[in-house]
Amino acid sequence: RVFLKPSTASPAFCFKNSLPREHAAKPSMIPQLTQEDIAVFEAILRDLVIKSESSIALIVDRAGYLIHQYGHLSGFDSTQVATLASNAFAATEFMANLISEPDFSGMYQQGSTISTFTLNINASCLLFVAFRSDLSAGAIKYFSGEAVKQIAAQLEIAYNRAPEKAFDPADLNVNDVREIFRKDPNC
Repeated sequence: RVFLKPSTASPAFCFKNSLPREHAAKPSMIPQLTQEDIAVFEAILRDLVIKSESSIALIVDRAGYLIHQYGHLSGFDSTQVATLASNAFAATEFMANLISEPDFSGMYQQGSTISTFTLNINASCLLFVAFRSDLSAGAIKYFSGEAVKQIAAQLEIAYNRAPEKAFDPADLNVNDVREIFRKDPNC
């Protein structure tokens, strides 16, 4: 799923923000994203995948919703992986807190053919990267770290553009898309 609002030059469809206004500025919420934000994410993830030679990169909401992806991996269901990656990250982060580790920002899983990194972007998002196990984990970590900074900066720009339109995807009713999008002439 890609959560976006088209630019003002195209027909306007906006997310219905059904949350009370006092919750709109909650830092763990996803900002309203425009086509321009998605284009920036596409460029950042493309650059990451190409430079690091990784297979696929995902921007994931901490609730497990896929925001954007770039790349390809055979047999890879990005929506399932997004959910599992966010849950695994949350569980590992919780364990880190239990052992008083104050600086948990990412996790690495080494496989025999495919390995993964999941890195914290900000209070609301994670970056998941899958790559061949024969690649340098250090190089993947380096390029992923650069991507995290760029994605965080773009999320901040999006949030500052319309903080009152931020939302928590977990609050959306995915069974009724009419509740997710609405036509708004003021977008």
